[in-house]
Amino acid sequence: INSGAYVAESLRGGIQSVDSGQDEAARSLGLSGGQSMRYIIIPQAVKNVIPAIGNELIALLKENNGSVVKTAEKLRETYPWIPREEELILAEKKIQEKFGLMRQ
Repeated sequence: INSGAYVAESLRGGIQSVDSGQDEAARSLGLSGGQSMRYIIIPQAVKNVIPAIGNELIALLKENNGSVVKTAEKLRETYPWIPREEELILAEKKIQEKFGLMRQ
């Protein structure tokens, strides 16, 4: 939750960092408010925000790295007969479950 708040704040700051003249120019070309955000403002904001979001991702991974190692060790203790490749696949699934990255 804390990391999500930082990312949201980074995105808000990135959107506000785009000059208001960009929105005015988009409106003068006949774009609606949504089109202006989608095609003009957001692409420029994302360019400005990528470094901050990258830093937040790295911090998040560092904070959770210990739990990933513990998950792999726990799998090894619980299922000692599993070959190394399958152990890595199980560890990856556990990590994906933890971070909500499973495809549906």
